[in-house]
Formats: sequence, C-alpha cells, structure tokens
Amino acid sequence: MATIIDGKAVSAFLKDGIKKECLELKEKGVSVCLAVIIVGDDPASRTYVNNKKKACEAVGNNLARICFAGRYVYGGAARTYRRA
Repeated sequence: MATIIDGKAVSAFLKDGIKKECLELKEKGVSVCLAVIIVGDDPASRTYVNNKKKACEAVGNNLARICFAGRYVYGGAARTYRRA
C-alpha cells in the first residue's frame, strides 16, 4: 500500500532544521554560503540558481554566484571553485 507524503510539510520541516543549524553556526562565527558556478546562458540553469538563491535566503544562507559567458574551459572553472 502506498503512503502519501505531504511534500510541503516535509520541506518546511527540513528548511526549519537547516535554518536553526545556520543560526547556530553564525553564533559561532561561521558564515554559511552556497557557491554556484554558471557557465553559459541556459535559461533553465538561471532559473535553477535563482530558486537556490531564494532557498538560501529563506534559511539565512549566502549565495555566491560566479558566472562565465559562453564556453569555458573546465580547468578555469575548477580553479575558480577552489577560490570560492
């Protein structure tokens, strides 16, 4: 028999837990940040990252968005990631 899960309730529960953890870390002087590297101008990727930004804001995190236009060499993106 299938179990119906309330996705919104689960999401709210998880976000609340993440928010509490982030607040605890901030009290200890730790800055929480999600770093995202975008290569190119794919609209779906932009939408995905914008949704991540909203999620970060909802739980009190920062989002570092690093964008490269057009084609980009993997090694350069990897070096940028290490600096972020």
